[in-house]
Amino acid sequence: MRFKLKLTNEKEARIKVDYCMELARSINMLLDSEYLRYIENGAYLLNRKIYKPWTFSRLFFEKYSFANKEIRVLPGNSYLIVSTIDDNFAYYFLKGILKEKCLKMGEAIFELRSISVLDQPQRKQIVCRTLSPIIIKEIRGIEHNCSEFAAYFVEGIKKNLISKAKAFRNISVLPEKIEIQIVNNEKIKRKILHIKNELYIGYDLLLKIKSIPEIIEIAYNCGLGVKNALGFGCIEVIPPPAERVLISYEK
Repeated sequence: MRFKLKLTNEKEARIKVDYCMELARSINMLLDSEYLRYIENGAYLLNRKIYKPWTFSRLFFEKYSFANKEIRVLPGNSYLIVSTIDDNFAYYFLKGILKEKCLKMGEAIFELRSISVLDQPQRKQIVCRTLSPIIIKEIRGIEHNCSEFAAYFVEGIKKNLISKAKAFRNISVLPEKIEIQIVNNEKIKRKILHIKNELYIGYDLLLKIKSIPEIIEIAYNCGLGVKNALGFGCIEVIPPPAERVLISYEK
């Protein structure tokens, strides 16, 4: 299930350039504490790794500028995508955001204006772009203009999707059942990311994915690569699916 939140700030707000951890905490604060414990205690445990069944995009601001390692968000609208494969997450997230009617990041407050539900892509093949950078551990030391990059990147995404399919749906998927292609190598954007005092490399790019419906569902709703619950690896299908307004507080 995928939600699109329209937010607004009526006065100027400042947030960190590397705001992923702060936004992840804000989303977690909306969730039920028992549900979070259920996840942390190994609800989706595989090979001693805990998989979290959600992801979210970067924040997309209408008006902003950069100043001293901060984002200066001018009064206006913004939007956020939150996506999950777990109905329990969807329930608690909706319950929390409808109660608070805002997202708080430090002193910045983004008030909720509307929530839309986006349709699920009912396809075996999608073209998608990143709404937040994809992180693949295996390619930390490989430059994206290197001939080895595509092979390592695709292999890393495949391994991760196969593990998620087992953790979330208890199905075994063979690597040859997943076809992934980088659409345009020249448009890859490489980003240095600071997460929990560690450096990671993330990539914004276009991909074509062909596989069984369960894999497409997991890629769309849980993200690609690692650190999805911190807001990385969120993708958008091209063209975007239809969206329906669930609730609106528009004036």
